[in-house]
Amino acid sequence: ELDPSTPIMGNTQPYRPPTSLLHCTNHETGELDPLMYYQYRRNKNKRIAEEEFHDLLLICELIAKEEMKLDKNPPPSKRKRRRRAQYMTQQRKYIDENGEVQPLGPYQTSWYQNYVSHPKLHKARFHKKFRRRFRMSYKSYQKHLEEVKSSELFKRWSNDSRDCTGQHASPIELLLLGTLRYLGRGWTLDDLEEQTSISEEVYRVFLHVYLTWASTVLFDKYVYVPATTE
Repeated sequence: ELDPSTPIMGNTQPYRPPTSLLHCTNHETGELDPLMYYQYRRNKNKRIAEEEFHDLLLICELIAKEEMKLDKNPPPSKRKRRRRAQYMTQQRKYIDENGEVQPLGPYQTSWYQNYVSHPKLHKARFHKKFRRRFRMSYKSYQKHLEEVKSSELFKRWSNDSRDCTGQHASPIELLLLGTLRYLGRGWTLDDLEEQTSISEEVYRVFLHVYLTWASTVLFDKYVYVPATTE
């Protein structure tokens, strides 16, 4: 690149970079001077690059100011609060004693009424049906239920616990019955939700905890390796 103070082509005046195509032409012959044109293009590209860089700095400055505003005044969270009531409205309904339609919760289902709150323990048919449906006797179920309740792993489903919405946790009696039906007859989680009005997600979480507990605690308690070949 030429020094602006250096004379060129016999001219005693200091060199000035051309700023237009007119400055790149020979005034006597009218021909385009290649060297002048080269300097003109180079200076023009340099100016364009400087302008683009300046614009980029302005954009970055504006973005930084907007981010500072957001840090000082963060927008309200768009995440909706989890509400159990929304789930309940999707379930089956029942008519209460006053003739009003109410959502069918776990405590109003036939499973809870027949197997938890009002089991017909004096009838042999009840015990026969229960054993066929849940793969254990009702007495064994009650014993197993106490084992589940006494474990710290199931503390979140105790009678006095509440979920993240402040509602009482799903009855652990129904969760255990649903687990036995899932394992014994291959029901789906949707089948269990239909029968107990407890969501599939609650059953999924409970099943993972139950299987972990059963494969460790129950296995060590009830499974023994034979000591002899007999």
